[in-house]
Amino acid sequence: EQIALADVPPDSTLARRLARAREQVRTWSGVPLAAVAGDWSLSYARSQSTPLTTFVTDVLRRAAGADLAVTTVFDPVAGWGPGTVRLRDVAHLYLHPVTLRAVRIDGVGLLRFLEAVAATLPGYPAGPAASQAVPEPLAAVGGVSYVIDLTQPAGSRVRQLTYQGRLVAGTDAFTLALGSDRLNGGSAFAAFEHLPV
Repeated sequence: EQIALADVPPDSTLARRLARAREQVRTWSGVPLAAVAGDWSLSYARSQSTPLTTFVTDVLRRAAGADLAVTTVFDPVAGWGPGTVRLRDVAHLYLHPVTLRAVRIDGVGLLRFLEAVAATLPGYPAGPAASQAVPEPLAAVGGVSYVIDLTQPAGSRVRQLTYQGRLVAGTDAFTLALGSDRLNGGSAFAAFEHLPV
């Protein structure tokens, strides 16, 4: 049974008992970690590269010692700056804790994953008369450059997939950093289910 809690007052005894712990968590989550010049918004992060997604994938790549990294934009309202970045701002980027992993993936698998992400997007009418809003992908891969062409049919949308300025070949091998939750597959992430860690 779902019970709406909006009009339920907090239990005063429980609130009193948890008050100190609640304040400690609020203080801990407010710890300043960095400062950002400008607005590192995720508003457009599902349709284009942004400073924040680039930063996150760079951190994942460095921490895992990987060539590439995949991140998911769970909340396009999240973002940093301008000004102080606090621990709670970092926590807002992911819905739940995960363990960082690195897997081996070849060019075929990487393209298959990107095509699976692109397939979740509705097609976009070509030409100047198109007025439909561009939809938003679920994930982005850092370390490579690519374009998703929504005028093409699903399975043929990823264009100009390059690594360090060179077109990715099917036989190319990469290490890919990602969260442990993504190794369980589901949707486009099924491409990662059987990759060696």
